[in-house]
Amino acid sequence: MILYRINWVQDKINATSFRLRMRVKWNGSKCIAAFALGYAIESNKYLKDQNRARINTTHGPDKIPASEINRKMTLFEQTAEEIFQQFYNKSLVPTVDEFKQSFNATFGKIEVSDIRTILDTYDTFVKKMSLQNEWQSGTIAEFKRLRNLLNDFCPNIQVNSITEDTMLGFQKYLIDKGNQNTTIAKNIKLFLWFLRWCSKSGLYNGKAHENFKPRLKKADAPIIYLTWEELQRLYNMDFDRVKYSQARDVFCFCCFSGLRYSDVRKLQKSDIVDGKIKFTTQKTTDSLEVELNKYSKAILDKYEDVPLPNNKALPVFCNQKENEHLKTICRMAEMNDKIKIVQYSGSKREEKVYEKWQLITTHCGRKTFVVNSLYLGIPAEVIMRWTGHSDYNSMKPYIDIVDELKKKEMDKFNTFGTDGLKTD
Repeated sequence: MILYRINWVQDKINATSFRLRMRVKWNGSKCIAAFALGYAIESNKYLKDQNRARINTTHGPDKIPASEINRKMTLFEQTAEEIFQQFYNKSLVPTVDEFKQSFNATFGKIEVSDIRTILDTYDTFVKKMSLQNEWQSGTIAEFKRLRNLLNDFCPNIQVNSITEDTMLGFQKYLIDKGNQNTTIAKNIKLFLWFLRWCSKSGLYNGKAHENFKPRLKKADAPIIYLTWEELQRLYNMDFDRVKYSQARDVFCFCCFSGLRYSDVRKLQKSDIVDGKIKFTTQKTTDSLEVELNKYSKAILDKYEDVPLPNNKALPVFCNQKENEHLKTICRMAEMNDKIKIVQYSGSKREEKVYEKWQLITTHCGRKTFVVNSLYLGIPAEVIMRWTGHSDYNSMKPYIDIVDELKKKEMDKFNTFGTDGLKTD
């Protein structure tokens, strides 16, 4: 005889109801199959010790009689027993797939996709969405990190069992691991994206993706950029190592053109036409034209006759290497201004002071371009045509920076004496 065990597992829908699935284990718990019963059952009308709905009750919005629910539960159990008996008669032990096929054939293919474990469904989500949206390696890496977290937090939970309490537990788990709130918020955002996909795909019947709103303290992060003086200092520096000169040139090109580093990395010499950069952005797939100025043109001219792979316009490193080189050359350029960063982990507030060179990354090039363009008096609307920003609100933090800079410049007039104007 094949030894097996049948359990009825409750997947919570809300505080007052749940769905049932039959979970079957055999072959020393090496084989596990699960089948959704298909009914919403009200908790106060279910006898857990008997694993049956209370007689003479109805359940769910469709008022399904307890007799129908119990009859189907019995049929599920009897079908499982019969399948094991059939395999035993052939001196065989069924695989999980064989058992599922036999069981589903009895009931005309019961849909079981909604009771797969979260990691099974998550892998399907990543596979489909990465192909559909042409995810870049950075996005795939983010979702891989989230999978590792889910594998640690709730590897065996069923997708349909996820509730707002699950999300709150995940948030607490991330806090307990010492993550900053910005990182926690990002992982929760990705998790909710996954749940929205599950809902649209018919794999998730809950509402956590609509109702869960994490409340996490956060401080406004300062915009890290190079002032015009710092940019000129870096642009005119001499380096004794080629890799530092190349890293500087590519970064400065971002500072003088406003292009994202990902777009510079794929920029080809053929994209430079009539004094303009004509390209399609990798992030938003917008088609943009950016006029060259004397600085961006000089950098391109420097590599015009240099053979680069795939006819690239500039010798671009991978993002990680570029960031490493940037910190080195910015330290050499004595970008030592102190910058305070405030972060939260849960409700715990932390302050850290960094020197500016420690915070410079490839994305600071684009921010440098926006701030200095505004400071030079170029209208925000024009800058947005170059950068591809579609929302004027996204420019406001940069405008605030420039307003503060102008105020400091105007205050310099107050240092020329205290007598004021003399009157006759």
